[in-house]
Amino acid sequence: MGSVKICPLCGTTAPDSSVTCQADGTALSALATATTLPARRSSVPWCPTCGAREGEALADCPRCGSRISKVPSTMPGRPGSKIAGFTVLASHGDGDVLVADPAAGPCLLAFGQKEAIAAEAAALAVRDARFLALARQGTDPELGHYLVLLARELEGAVPIVEAELSIADGFALCKSVLDVAAALEARGLAWEPSPTDFYLRGGELLVVRARGARRLGPGEHLNAKRVMEALAGALLPEPFSVTTPEVVRLLLPRWNFSTVATCTVAEAGADLARARALVDDAPLDHLAELCDPGLRRNHAEDATAVARGSSGDEPFAVLVVCDGVSSSARAGQAATLASSVVRDSLAEFARSGDGMALESGASDAVARAIRAAHVAVCEANVDHGSGAPPGTTVVAAFVHRRRLTVGWLGDSRAYWVTEAGDAELCTADHSWLNEALARGSVPVDEAMESPFAHALTKCLGPLEANIGSGGVDPEVRSRPLAGPGHLVLCTDGLWNYFPSPEQVAELVRARGGGASAIARFLVCRALAEGGGDNVSVVVHRVE
Repeated sequence: MGSVKICPLCGTTAPDSSVTCQADGTALSALATATTLPARRSSVPWCPTCGAREGEALADCPRCGSRISKVPSTMPGRPGSKIAGFTVLASHGDGDVLVADPAAGPCLLAFGQKEAIAAEAAALAVRDARFLALARQGTDPELGHYLVLLARELEGAVPIVEAELSIADGFALCKSVLDVAAALEARGLAWEPSPTDFYLRGGELLVVRARGARRLGPGEHLNAKRVMEALAGALLPEPFSVTTPEVVRLLLPRWNFSTVATCTVAEAGADLARARALVDDAPLDHLAELCDPGLRRNHAEDATAVARGSSGDEPFAVLVVCDGVSSSARAGQAATLASSVVRDSLAEFARSGDGMALESGASDAVARAIRAAHVAVCEANVDHGSGAPPGTTVVAAFVHRRRLTVGWLGDSRAYWVTEAGDAELCTADHSWLNEALARGSVPVDEAMESPFAHALTKCLGPLEANIGSGGVDPEVRSRPLAGPGHLVLCTDGLWNYFPSPEQVAELVRARGGGASAIARFLVCRALAEGGGDNVSVVVHRVE
């Protein structure tokens, strides 16, 4: 590899032809040149927790909330300075720095507490663990205990957070990393790597350090969750959004409420094997539903329901998504009850054939089904004490003879995506934001920033209206489906991240295939973006 220049202020590497640092504009001179050092695009801030490369220096990572910085705070000296007899070349990660050794060339100097350094030295000796070779260890009055690792193997290697990985590459990377974890566990050692510890060279995994090594206690297993989290920046959102929510949770940091804090190597391997089987053998199914609690909730208040059959030798499909109003009592119970009542009512209408031939038949049936769900939730007599009575949004779709009929209350949505890639939002949110914009009483920017922007103006259940007051008045629309495509119903747990029809269409096209594969992909993308709410989708592939 050719020579590179190193910024004396922030440690960012640059091509030898550069005259200024791309990160901070500092002038680069020929004296700041090192040879055979693999260039890292460190001008982009990276998160030491999840590997995300976005945000500003010293800001919070938008993915996991950790503090991110261009230069790790533990860097013991600026490039060109001397430490423990070595010349500092560039920052690398938390607790290590790239240095020059006159005899061995570029090295990684790792430093820390005596016990941690001793445990890491023991882990580095494990055969077939793919670690950099340990040159020596020692102590320094200023630095403390340290290890010197030979970095020449990194020449031509690429940090995994900068590699272009296919889904097959991703699975191979995970297997290699879990193999290292298994080898360490077999020697009675734990391991907690950082995203900066992994490189690829010609598809082969190189592990820079045995960071976080320590002796496992009696009966204790290595926590594979801590290992897999270091791969998030390389695998999410792409290419691993095509896997499963379980694998996405395995990769995401543990700030979420719906992921266990520990996972064995065998359990992680089983999750990956199941995901690979689904990716390799994805069926071209026509109807799928997936309801996920998200990452910030410890329970689900969404519900989905589907039905499929034939009426008069013509296929029909029923799709229902409900989102319980979180400020109301037993919101999840209300959503579950409403979704099942709407589904059963529309399925019965389709199978009976009554009114199917009428132009308004499906529209009337959808409205009746939603009103029936309202009555059922009201009659459930949920004890809500001094709190708000139950309420839930609902969006229901009935597809028959290439005609789509959609009814809704609240802000759960229906999108239609044609095979050609055209997209349409088939619903209009019953929200304060939409009504304020329709009246023209509030400027768009001000309305979007309002704390009431997502406040609902309609829902079903006693939170909206009791039975005696006349019930609810759902909005219903009907339209023909001119050709093949995908119908997507979802809660705001998805559309908060991908609100426009074009964004939903892009996701559907990116995954393609059957309804189940698309449903998993949509949920995984929402989780990878933050998963701030329950995420529920129903997908129907129309041919």
